[in-house]
Amino acid sequence: MRLITYRQGDDPARVGAWIEGDRLVLDLAEAMALHGRNPAPACASMQALIEAGEPAWEAARAVVADPPERACVPTAQVRLLA
Repeated sequence: MRLITYRQGDDPARVGAWIEGDRLVLDLAEAMALHGRNPAPACASMQALIEAGEPAWEAARAVVADPPERACVPTAQVRLLA
């Protein structure tokens, strides 16, 4: 799982994961919400995700394994921050 922090347009920074050979970015908070999981506060930032521990990591792995199309953005449409 390759995690990134990104921004789309003028929106605030988001935590995501590269999928589909890095062609798409999966918005972890949106994907978790679409999967019926509570993304807050684990997806507030990369640091928050790290500090949230194993339950948050399991949730992230689950949505990366089954990414909802509505939570995906082409990599070309985002600006990578970290």
